[in-house]
Amino acid sequence: MTNVIEIEYVDFGAQGEYGLWGKVVARSIVTGWTPAEIEAEKAQMRAILGDHIHAREVEIVPGI
Repeated sequence: MTNVIEIEYVDFGAQGEYGLWGKVVARSIVTGWTPAEIEAEKAQMRAILGDHIHAREVEIVPGI
């Protein structure tokens, strides 16, 4: 199990018109998933959304 709770699929635009952080076009909630399941989800979503989409993992950072 990982600290990843969500995957954001980000489009930066053809010329970077969506800026430094890009535009989130989809999200997958992956709380409790294994690393293999997360990678499979990212591959499946890229197949649907296109190869120009970047997957950004959102993690929980444990407290000190």
